[in-house]
Amino acid sequence: MGAKIVSLVFSLFFFAVSYGQNVHSYELDRRNGHLFMTAAICGESCGIMVESGIPALLIGQDFYERALAGGDLVFEPSQARIRLLNNMYEITYKANGALQIGLDKYCGPIFILKGFDGISLPVQNLYGESGRRTVSVDILNGRLSIGEAAENTGKCYKLHLDKKTGFPVVKAKMAISSQGNKAVLKGNLIVDFGNPMLAFLMSQHRSVSNAIRKGKIIPRDARDANGNVVAQGIYADAVTVCGQEYDDVSIGLTGKMNAIKEMGFLGLPFFNSAVAFDFDEGRMFVH
Repeated sequence: MGAKIVSLVFSLFFFAVSYGQNVHSYELDRRNGHLFMTAAICGESCGIMVESGIPALLIGQDFYERALAGGDLVFEPSQARIRLLNNMYEITYKANGALQIGLDKYCGPIFILKGFDGISLPVQNLYGESGRRTVSVDILNGRLSIGEAAENTGKCYKLHLDKKTGFPVVKAKMAISSQGNKAVLKGNLIVDFGNPMLAFLMSQHRSVSNAIRKGKIIPRDARDANGNVVAQGIYADAVTVCGQEYDDVSIGLTGKMNAIKEMGFLGLPFFNSAVAFDFDEGRMFVH
């Protein structure tokens, strides 16, 4: 029994040394193509969708009325709207400030949505005890860590937050082998935890359009029952992006999102490897 106690104490000591007092880990799981963490907000344990491609912390009106109304945050009425996938929501109130998420803080805009059932969090606005934005995402081990323990090892890639949207954007090189051809694309990819595909590319981006024009990428059409083209994509035998290799991958392709100047989106399957973000220093580490 004594040996077990010593072992337990050693394990707890090792955990404290490895992660430190300024690092907090949260349960993370993948459900229906999305990531969820569990943490307390206003004393209530919540399932929180972890996002990156949203402009604010999104909270349903029921939770707002139950837990946030009348608190320290100052909410102003709003008549704006926001589109999430195929749904449009009314933003009934807006605030800008800090909200405790578990043992850490969210700092930034907060939108209250009418008819929205849930809480969605842009991970790039999470601050640890040190006041810095360092976040590790490890899907395979079911852990999201906030704080200085975002290990700065592995391959490092430049990262920045888009000035207009606040979305995290990584500088990337993508090699695509498809139908006997090989294309090497270079550009910026928006980190998108809400995208179920490995990548979704903008056909109007110079690197992508050049590859299509030269026949190195051959788009495939998806048609509805009436024969109308409803989507395009690329089937790749192999893809390498940010040093990670994938086989037999479908990549989305569109020319209808002209507001997006980046090469495309980097989706959830990429994060099957442990990834650490230092949003303040502008770095992404892939392990």
